[in-house]
Formats: sequence, structure tokens, C-alpha cells
Amino acid sequence: MKQVTNKFKDAIKTNGRQLDTIITIDNIPFTKEKFNSVIPKFNTNLFKSIMKGVEIDSNFYIRKNSKVNVKSGVLVNNNYEYIDYGNYSVYKEPEINEDTKSWVTTVYDKILDSMIDYDLIVSYPISIRDYWVAIFNRLGWNISGIPETFTNSTKMINQDVHSGIGYTFRDVLDELCTISAVFLVNKDGIPTIMTPKETNQVIDETYLKDTNVTVKEKVFFNSLVFARAEESDNIYRKDDTSIEENGLHEFRISDNQLLSTNDRVNYIDELWEYLKTFEYYSFDIDTVGVMFLEPIDKFTISANGNNYSTILLNDTTTISQGLTENMYSDSPEETETEYKYADNTDKKINQTYILVDKQNQKIEAVVSEVGQYDDRITIVEQSVDSIQQEIDQEIKLIRDVNGSGNILLENTSNTNLYKLSIKGDISLLFGNDGQTYGSPPTQGVPYAQPLYPSPNLFGKNMNLIIEYTEDDKEVYNLPFKYLNYLSQEVADEFILEDGKAKIIRRVGINSSMQKYELPNEVLEELGDFTIPLKEGNPKIYLQCFDSAIYNATYMIKNAYTEEFATKVELNSSITQLSNDITLEVNGKIDTLDEDINAKLELKVDTKNLVSEINASADVIKLESDRFILDSTNTQISADGEVTCSALNVTGGNISMEETNGTGVEIYRTVDNVVYNTRQRAGGFSCFTDNVLMARLHDGASTPGGVLQLMDSSGSGTITCMGSSGRITCVSLTQTSLEETKKNFELYKNAIDEIVKTDIYEYNLKNEANDDKKHIGIVIGENYNYSDKITSLDEDDKENGVDLYSMISIAWQAIKEQQEIINKLENRIKKLEEGEENE
Repeated sequence: MKQVTNKFKDAIKTNGRQLDTIITIDNIPFTKEKFNSVIPKFNTNLFKSIMKGVEIDSNFYIRKNSKVNVKSGVLVNNNYEYIDYGNYSVYKEPEINEDTKSWVTTVYDKILDSMIDYDLIVSYPISIRDYWVAIFNRLGWNISGIPETFTNSTKMINQDVHSGIGYTFRDVLDELCTISAVFLVNKDGIPTIMTPKETNQVIDETYLKDTNVTVKEKVFFNSLVFARAEESDNIYRKDDTSIEENGLHEFRISDNQLLSTNDRVNYIDELWEYLKTFEYYSFDIDTVGVMFLEPIDKFTISANGNNYSTILLNDTTTISQGLTENMYSDSPEETETEYKYADNTDKKINQTYILVDKQNQKIEAVVSEVGQYDDRITIVEQSVDSIQQEIDQEIKLIRDVNGSGNILLENTSNTNLYKLSIKGDISLLFGNDGQTYGSPPTQGVPYAQPLYPSPNLFGKNMNLIIEYTEDDKEVYNLPFKYLNYLSQEVADEFILEDGKAKIIRRVGINSSMQKYELPNEVLEELGDFTIPLKEGNPKIYLQCFDSAIYNATYMIKNAYTEEFATKVELNSSITQLSNDITLEVNGKIDTLDEDINAKLELKVDTKNLVSEINASADVIKLESDRFILDSTNTQISADGEVTCSALNVTGGNISMEETNGTGVEIYRTVDNVVYNTRQRAGGFSCFTDNVLMARLHDGASTPGGVLQLMDSSGSGTITCMGSSGRITCVSLTQTSLEETKKNFELYKNAIDEIVKTDIYEYNLKNEANDDKKHIGIVIGENYNYSDKITSLDEDDKENGVDLYSMISIAWQAIKEQQEIINKLENRIKKLEEGEENE
């Protein structure tokens, strides 16, 4: 929220308020008399970038690329208190309003910088936060607008998913906003990652233009869905209790490239935890003008005796003869997922993509079918020297599962539990009834406070239950009596792994029975311990402890081996070299001593018609002693002669050179600079040492010829941009032949035009105040000049001085003055002759 005084808030609501607007354009302030209306506005959906804009209806032309600042205020105690709407850029030429004959210009804030093609090059894997940083650096933004932590900030992006799909940087930023549950807002000139902040501002009836306030439904979420393709490729998190009580309120994310790979499951939990706390009321109100609320501000609407907490997502403020403001926030589009076709985790993705590795000069095409436990990948890799195809199938036979209170294992095999971790505030309580409790006993049974540890507790049991069915349970006495807990990161942990048990102590207890974090972890080795599993879907939990936190790894039932194998790999490959084609098949099962191998070799030895094909991101190169192409419209002979009906070149280089060194070269330019050119006799040459030159040779040693710039009408324009803006040449010729002109009229009264034109000394705005001054006329409302010597109509803001007209008027003025001089000389002569006669 913008900082304003309470007096401002009171004054903005009154009927007799007085308003003022100041718009500064390229450091020149203009008052409200120059404008018909000013409309600041912004519009956004949940978790997107927000580009603020202002529509300005003015009585004068605002040049493209101008820098604009907008302030609007209200009179408070005989002085105006202004709100600064920020700085903006004019990205396109204004449009003419035919009704009012005024100019309509739309300006946008710094987020406009991101509306360029995405071309970021980074190294993968990269964290979400580092990806934000890399984009900010590429766009030249201050990275102070990126907080240290936010939702999914530490999650990794393992591959490039945004290149080559026609995205702008803003498209990428929108996807990052969504996956991070943030908004990107230009805050005081710095693009900033933000979440809604409470302002404690109440908008009541005194601000409202109409007492009929539209407050719609409450927006909240009890389901999060990542949608990637067909319905069966959805993953989700949901709150069944809330859905049953309140109906389905789903936040669905689709068409997000960050969710196009199997890494998407890594993003869902943090985002779900945030969305469960996110809520607001959708609304639509017209006010007499609030002005000080900003994008995603949280505030309260008080109307008809009710209060509604909401956030501001859309706002249009119209400042003209008066002031009105429309504010609204919509509900997200309703969606509904068929959960029976979706799952909590990724099951399968059919993925195809092509990677271009410029550094290693190779192209790799990948087709993969990836499941949570089953990967099948086909890779075709092409480099300068070889083409290699590999087909891998990897079947993972272990699963990880975690949870609180209990965990469910699915499809277990007849093997030992591979790994088990237990955390929580777990200690045995000894009741006076002689029983051991994990929590205070019920029904009034006296109990002793927990001891950490105590001989009184020895012999009591910490029971782990493996429950296959209600009647089929296994009980294992774990070799520990207590675990202390401060937080998920700072907690004692029981670990069973590879048939060994241990405890890592991270929490201590002082004499006052208060817990504290140990300065260093303490390891307690508990010796050999195993927990056998059998086939089924058992539930695992500690007896009496409902809040224990578990993580388990186990072997699933499989058809590959009854050994304790964790992974099966099947591989095949085809490798093609210049004289060797190899087909290879391999199979491997972890923990077995033998590999399964099969190999087929086919050698080819013949003369190559094409000696090399080299494909990279920039060029496809074919080398051969002879190459012939013959089609209907294009022929390439063995001697290298090319004949075609048409040649269209949209980019790149064309180089034409004869063996004797003559010819012409045309090279690509970047930012008006020509690169890698050489001068050729009889050709066209360009250089890059701060000077761009075009030279035509007529075959002789001395440069000659004519360089013409023209369009279909025979005319053309040369425009010089930059700080100097100079054109330098030996001679400048203005077209004056009779056949190029029409509508001739003899011009007179040139002296009048000169007399009414003032000449000034001045500096340009991009020059220092002590630079050498220029001398010339100034075109503007407050300056005297003749429109006979300007280049365009007076209202055209591209107007300048027509030097040829100016010189011609001066020439005519000299003639007119000479006629006056001649008459005066004749009169003086006659007067002198008369005096002599006297």
C-alpha cells in the first residue's frame, strides 16, 4: 500500500475534493491542463507477473520510447498531497482520437522489459531461485527483488524446458510465479517477487460510489492438481474432509513447462502446503477513488454490516474531470479432476525431445517412457564422427514411503525391510498399574513422568507393529526407549539399515527436563537388527504413538529375481562409425556376478560419396568430392554451379567470390554493425571500427560508383540515431532536376520569413551544459520560426529543419536585398549627381 496521510484518506472521500495530476515526460513536467484523461490500471490472475500501465489522453504527441512519470493528488490543507504511480515507458507510437483530435498513449512499467524472446543460457540442474536470479540478470534487473526463500525456491530444474518453443521471458516468469505461488510486481522501480501482504485497510461505504457492493464467493483450495496431458496424467493433493464439507475447490495448473518432466512431483507438496492457507473473497466494486492500494494488497471490504477479507488483483482508476476507481478480484476458473484416473505420484510419461549440445558438437534425440519404478529410454546421438542409438530399460525394484502416525507398504516381497527411519517425541511412561504407555493412560490410571532414560524403564518394550490384516500382525521390540524431538530438522532418529540399528541423538534434556539442541550429533550403535517382510500390503506403526514420523525403503515383489536385487537394467545400442556398425545388447541385475551380453558387429568398407555430415545448432554442413542435386526448380552441378528460380534469404550470410579475388560479399548485420567482412575489388565492403561504410568499385583502383537508398516510389530516408547523430560526406547533392518536380510557383517575400524567425544558441538534452553550443532555430509553441523551412507539417512531432528550403529562402532573401541595395544605390547616385549640378 502506498504511504499516505489520514488527511489524504479523508480528503479523497469528500464531495468537494480538488484533484491535480502532474505527468513528467523525459524530465519535463506537464500539468493537468494538457490532458483530457489519465487512466492507471493493472490486471492479473493468481500467481502471475503484473505489468502496470497508464493510458494517457493528451493534447500533444508523446514520442515513442519516452520516459514517463505519473503523479496524482488531492488538496489537503491548501497543499496537494500526491500519489506517485511510478515510472513507465512508451513502447509504441500514440494513436489519434478522431473524436477529440487528441493523442492516446499507453505506457507500461519495467515488467515490459520481459516482453522479449527467451534466450537464456544456464547450466542445469539449477534451483528455482537461481533460475529467477539468472533471468533477472539477463534482463538487467536488480536481484534485490528476489527473496532468499519462498515456495519451492530450493527445488531443482534438471533440464532446459523453455528454449525453442516461442516463449518470451514473461511467459517463463509467469510459469515460475505459478510454481512458486508468488506474484512479480514492479515495486518502486525494482521488479520484486511478492506474496499478498495485509494492509489492515478497511474500504467501507464512505469510499464506495454505489452502496450495491458485489462480494462474491470465498476463494480457497482443498485440492491441487498438476495436469500435463490426458486426464490419466494428472497428479494431485487433496483434503477429503474439506471436500466433503465444502465441495471441491480445485487449483489446477496445466500447460506449465516446468511440469513437463517427472520432476514435477517434487514441486507439489510445498505448493499444496501454501495453498491450504490461501483464501480471499472475490468482489467487484466501484469507488469514488482509493488510489493508495497497490497490486496484491490484502484489505477488508466493509459493507451491509459484513466484513470481507480480500486481495486486489485488478484495478482501473480514471482521472479526468473527476475521479472514479473500479476494483475487482475474480475467482479462478472452475475445474474438476476425475481422481480415479489420477494419482498422488507420477506413473507414466511419454516424452520426446531433441537436445542440441553446442559445447560437444552433437545432437541427441530422446524418446522415453518413465514410470515411478520403470524407465525405458531410447537415445539417438549424432556427433561429427558417429551416429549412436541406445535403448535402455531400467526397472527399479525398491520403493520409498513416508508418513506420520503410520505408513502403508504396497506389494512387498519376501525380504527384509531395507531401511526404516523413525522420529518423534517418543518416550515410555510407566503406569502404576504395571503397564507401559506411550502417552498418559486413560481412565484415571496414575502414571510416572517420562525418564530419559532410567533403570525403571529397562525391560519395557517399544513395539513396532507390522499389520498385514487385522488378524495377521507381527510385533518387533525395537532396541530403544525414547526419542526426543524439537523440530523436523532437530530430532533424535532411530535408523535401521542393512541389518544394523542405530540412533542419532540431536536433542538433549537438562536437569529441569527442558529440551535443547546438542552442539554435535551423538551416534549410538545398537547392533544387528532385522525386520522380515512377507508378500502383502502391510501397515507399519509404533504401538501407542500416533505422531511418530516414518520413512521406509523396501523391496517390491518382482519377476526378475528372488535375490535382494534393487535394480534390473536392460540395454541395447547401435553405433555407426565411418567403417563400423555395431549392435550391442546388455542385461544386468544388481548384486549378481554375471552380466548378460550379446553383440553383433557389421563392418562397412567402401568409398564415401559424402565424406562428412556435421549438424549442429547453427549449421548443417555436408562435405563431398562431388555432389549433384537435380530437381524441378533447383540444380547443383558437380562443378558447384547453382541454378534456381528464386532465392529468398531471411538471415545469415551470403558470400560470393571468384577465384581471381573479384566479386561481392554480403554479410549479416547485428545492431547495425556488420561483422567479419573483407574488401574485394569490384565489390561491396563494410567495416566495423565504429564506422559503417559502403563502397562500390567500378573495376578500377579508385573507388567510384553510386550508392542509392530508395523505395518503390524512388525516394528514401537515412536516419542517424545515437548521441552524435552526424552524417559526414565530401559532397551532399539535393535533387533539383526539372523532371523530378512539379507545381512550380516563383517564391517571393523571403525576407519576411527570415525576419520572423529567431536564431538561438543551445545544447542538446543528451549533452553536458558546458559542451560547445549549437546555433539554429527552435521549433515549438513558445518560439518564433517560419513553417516554410520546416521539414513536415507543424503538428508532426518528427518535424525538423529542411536545410535545402532554408538555404533557398536565404538565397532568395539575398536577391531581394540586392534589389533593394541596387535601388538605394541608384537613388544615392541621383542625389549625388543633383548636388553636383547645383
